Amino acid sequence: MGCEAGDISLYPQAEEISALEQNLSLLYSAESQNIILSHGAEDALWRLLAYYRHDHSSLILSTNSWNYYRKTALSLGYEIQWITSTYNNSQFATDLDELSVLLNKMSSPTVVLLASPNNPTAHELDLSRLHEISQAHTQCTFIIDGTYSGLENNVMTDAAQKCANVHYINSFSKFFGLPGVRIGFILHNGNLENLRNYLGVSSIAIKLANAVIENAQYYQAVWQAGKDLVRKLQMQNFRKIRILPPTTNFALVYTGLRWSEQIEKDVQLIAKKQSIVIKIENINDDLFARISLGTTKDIPSRIRRFLEELDDVVDSLPQPNNHSKDMRG
Repeated sequence: MGCEAGDISLYPQAEEISALEQNLSLLYSAESQNIILSHGAEDALWRLLAYYRHDHSSLILSTNSWNYYRKTALSLGYEIQWITSTYNNSQFATDLDELSVLLNKMSSPTVVLLASPNNPTAHELDLSRLHEISQAHTQCTFIIDGTYSGLENNVMTDAAQKCANVHYINSFSKFFGLPGVRIGFILHNGNLENLRNYLGVSSIAIKLANAVIENAQYYQAVWQAGKDLVRKLQMQNFRKIRILPPTTNFALVYTGLRWSEQIEKDVQLIAKKQSIVIKIENINDDLFARISLGTTKDIPSRIRRFLEELDDVVDSLPQPNNHSKDMRG
């Protein structure tokens, strides 16, 4: 399919930007000035963390969170504090009561950066509880990364529009399967106008983002099919492996294996045989298999065959000793 050079110009026109801001504002029942486009979620994170560094010296992260958070915070000179995210009973959870206790001890404003669903563990936060904590600590800044959540409203997207200390970021790359497109946004209450800079956002990215919004029902149907698949797999009688609850567009599988380079290669070979894409997550030396959920019609059967063979392999190996499921950074 051909296209005109003028349709793919590197820098977007003002009306293109306005159109995307308007589409997003309708989704979130927000004013368009409450939305700042960014060059992906990483750019949004960098802008926010750099902006708040002048009067916030510390940052709170959850263990088992995306390593980019830690790297960015350290590069900006933040002192990092940690709250605990652990794996128990076939799922991860973040201790928000621990966050509340930690904030009560802090003598100066801090930034709290958490994701829901979390990457790489795919677990969701209790956003109502997090909202309560954010309103009890208005001197602190709360940044919620919703990159893996789709474009759904929740208590924190609402709070971001009303509360000066809450910001919500999202991206079109992960949940919507547009890697490399590099377009995201910040939802805020209007107090971040000096962060508005669209030189890094391309016209092509804006067109793709608008296409996603206009076809929201398609993506919702794909997401529902993925959830249904994971729930069916959870009911299958695997002997050793455990499939975590579905919260986003990938399935996370606890293998019970200790991570090693060789075991990672072996698991990847099993996936390759079934032509599915997986990523190995090394979480505190436990090996988790992260399976991308796509729209190919035969992918459920391929995923099922992969899991059955993986379960057979795990069942044939000695099991590791029990140990704490906690990784810092």
